[in-house]
Amino acid sequence: MSLFDRRLIILGGKGGVGRTTVAAALALAAARRHKRVLLAQTKSKERLSRLFGVPQVGSELTRVADNVFAVNMTPPAALREYGTMVLRSGVIARQVLEDKVSRAFWHAIPGLGDYSMLGKVWFHTTEMHGNAPRWDLTILDGPATGHLVTMLQIPQAILDAVPEGPLTRPAVAMQELLHDAARTAMVLVTLAEDLPSNEAIELSRRAQERLHIAQPLLVVNALYPPRFSHGVSARALAALPEDLSDAQLAPLLASARTAQRRRALNDHYVERLHKELAMPQAHLPYLFTAEFGRRAVMELSERLEGQVMALGWAARARGGALVYDAGRMRPLALAALLLLAAPARAGETYALFRLDPLGIDPGIVSQLERILRVEVTRVVGRELPSPRAVADVAAREPRLANCTADPSCLGPLSRALKVTRVVAGNVGGLADSYVVNLKLVDDNGKELRRVSATLRGSPDELIDEIRVAAVRLIAPERLVGSIAILSDVPGATVALDGNGVGKTPLPAPLDNLPTGVHRLDVTRDGFTPFAETVPVRFEKTTQVVVRQSAMSAAARKAERRRRAAGETPIYTRWYFWTGVAVTAIATGVAIGFAIPKQGAIDCARATCP
Repeated sequence: MSLFDRRLIILGGKGGVGRTTVAAALALAAARRHKRVLLAQTKSKERLSRLFGVPQVGSELTRVADNVFAVNMTPPAALREYGTMVLRSGVIARQVLEDKVSRAFWHAIPGLGDYSMLGKVWFHTTEMHGNAPRWDLTILDGPATGHLVTMLQIPQAILDAVPEGPLTRPAVAMQELLHDAARTAMVLVTLAEDLPSNEAIELSRRAQERLHIAQPLLVVNALYPPRFSHGVSARALAALPEDLSDAQLAPLLASARTAQRRRALNDHYVERLHKELAMPQAHLPYLFTAEFGRRAVMELSERLEGQVMALGWAARARGGALVYDAGRMRPLALAALLLLAAPARAGETYALFRLDPLGIDPGIVSQLERILRVEVTRVVGRELPSPRAVADVAAREPRLANCTADPSCLGPLSRALKVTRVVAGNVGGLADSYVVNLKLVDDNGKELRRVSATLRGSPDELIDEIRVAAVRLIAPERLVGSIAILSDVPGATVALDGNGVGKTPLPAPLDNLPTGVHRLDVTRDGFTPFAETVPVRFEKTTQVVVRQSAMSAAARKAERRRRAAGETPIYTRWYFWTGVAVTAIATGVAIGFAIPKQGAIDCARATCP
């Protein structure tokens, strides 16, 4: 199942590794998938206001983004809420908890503050709004490693020490929630450095042995970009001497070598984490920005979402047949499109040959090939021949031994694998630029389709590009996304590409839209019209905030007259701009004739200067 399908996600890791940033990125990613998210912190240093660009977040629920609320819990506030929940009376809870003698007694109980905050989190996972859960997902941005383990052990400690009663019933429910892998997951966050990775390994071991909480993901944060780790840039850097006399080039060279060594250090600890922890990894880059705010968090969120979803598809592929769940993955409208498209490919079978690295780390390409395999499997709706089966066939056929992406050898490979289509390609890299090339070849060696994409930035961005390229190659009609329209004026008419789609507030995002640019118009009598071109990305939801202001009485009256007459503003008509152009040309000609002309000099009869 996807990480976003859980009810509770707990963030754990050493202090300073970016847990709060990752929690914010996860919250935004879940909200884009139409989840209503609560981000809960435990008496943390207030950072969410800077990350989301909102006022300070305190002990009361605060809206920080669309479908995302946050709270920074404190033990006194959490204890009051927990007491009200257990005693079922706010008046009694205040008398019991706020009396001077009672406060001294409660403060003497070790761990009660942590237990109350954990109880508040548990309550929000069960909180209802009408007949539906108030929160689809609760994210706990917990304390650092040691404190977190202690906090999560408190329910079991209470069950071991306290007789059955009002205090133990919530503890039982908390313990059941923490142990249920379908509802709860712990996401470990670390840096690819010595102390943070050691602490992540230790936390994973303790969570497994003592807490019994599912750990489906390790997020390795703040990785340096591999700008000088491979390809031409790495060879050029290696060819330069360590000491340069050039005063301008020497600092640049030192900076490049520092970045190269830092990335090499990151790679070392990433590999160590792979060996020590048997769980998938998601990688987030170090963002070089002076102002780390909402835009930076949004960028990390998009990178993290693509990796989380790819890992979810891979897990389902390993578990058996890949099942498309429209309720969790995409809207029902898209599911209908897939069902309509399926018969056209019912008789086609597919295989993935391989991706060849061109000037790029083969390890990165190997990871991208696994993601491509998952995506092709998902698109075609059936399992592909395994990499071992493809390698065995290529080894038995001498003419296929050195096959790359040439259709002349992919055709025989397709027949040998007993499939009708083969996907192959390469990924090239030069400095921080990457090129993805894929082609689809049939069993007769005919190239059916080819796609290419060029991008700049981190290799992590290739994950989304590989997924998009796979769909463009096999089923381009499935390249769709969504637009979510947020308007502060109810009853306004919404039109997309000239077609009416409803009135604000729309009950849901506009789904199943082809990728590309669309024109959005929102109008209501008495308010300024809104018009904007909106980009739609594959499997992404673009949020558009529509702001319309009330028009003056005179402006409304003129607008109504214009509409009643069926007129459009004169500046939108073709003859207006034609007249402007003719006037400009005529003015230029008149000015040209009006300027006094100098006499011409015949160089054949006079001395030229």
